[in-house]
Amino acid sequence: MSELASADQDAQENVYGLVETHFGDGSQDALQRVRRWANERCGEGDRKRRRRQGVVPDILLESAVNHMASVVGQRTLFELKQINFLVQYTQVGMPGPLRHAVEARAKTVHTAYLRKLHEVDKIAGTRCPARRLASGKCSYSDDTEHTEGGGQKYFTEEFGEVQPLVFGHFGELNERFHKLLDKTAKCIAFLHHREHGWKNAKAGIPRAKAGVMRRVSMAVLKATARHTLRGLEIIAPQAMHTHTARRARSVAAQEADFDEHRFDARANGCDGHDRRGA
Repeated sequence: MSELASADQDAQENVYGLVETHFGDGSQDALQRVRRWANERCGEGDRKRRRRQGVVPDILLESAVNHMASVVGQRTLFELKQINFLVQYTQVGMPGPLRHAVEARAKTVHTAYLRKLHEVDKIAGTRCPARRLASGKCSYSDDTEHTEGGGQKYFTEEFGEVQPLVFGHFGELNERFHKLLDKTAKCIAFLHHREHGWKNAKAGIPRAKAGVMRRVSMAVLKATARHTLRGLEIIAPQAMHTHTARRARSVAAQEADFDEHRFDARANGCDGHDRRGA
C-alpha cells in the first residue's frame, strides 16, 4: 500500500461492503442475513475478531486518468496470499519450474474466492442443488451445476477476475506480483524522477524498481517471520508436552532397568559373586 501511495495510485485496502448489498437476491432480508453472519465472532484466543475475512478483497486499485501514471487500466481487485509448507508446494513440485509453489497457489486464488462468494450467497438465501459436505459447504467433486447468486454474479460482471499476489517463505513472488511492482516502479519514476535527481523517467526506472523490490522484500520477510512465530505458538506447547511425556517414559524405563539390575545384584550378592550355592 505504501508503494502504491508513492506512485499516487487510488488504492483501498480491506474493502468492506463492496459486494455486501448484492448477495442473494439483493433484498433487505438478504442483506441482514449477511450482516449477522459477518458480525459473528471468529478466530481463537486473543485473535478473535468480529468481522469475518475471506470475502473481503485485500486491495482495490482504481485506474488513473493519465496512462503514464496508471498501474492498472481498470478497477482491479488484488488478493494477497502466503503459501505454507504443504506437500503440493514442496515435495511434489520440486521438479517443477522456478517459483512453482507461488505460481501453483496463484492459480487457485480466483476459484477459491468465487466459492467463498457462493457460500455467502447461500447464507443470503440462494438455493443450490449441489451436494453438501459435512461442513455445509458445496461439494465440487461432481459435475453438478452450482447456482450463481447475486454477489458472485455482480463480482464477475464488475471485476472479472481477482488478481493473486502470492509470496513464499523464501521471498519468491508470483508473476502477477512482479508485474504489479514493475508498473508501480515505472509510475514512481515518471512522477518523481526530478526530485530524486534522475536524468529522466526512463533512466529512473531501474533505481525505482530496486527500491520497490528492496522494501517489498523486507515486508515479505517480516510477514514470514510473523507467520513462523504464530506457528510456533500453536505447535510449541503441544511439542513441549509430547517431549516431556516422552522424557518421562524414558526416565521411567531407565529406572525400571536399574531396579531390575539391582534385584539381580542382590540375588547374586553385593560383591557380584554367586552365593546361591552356599
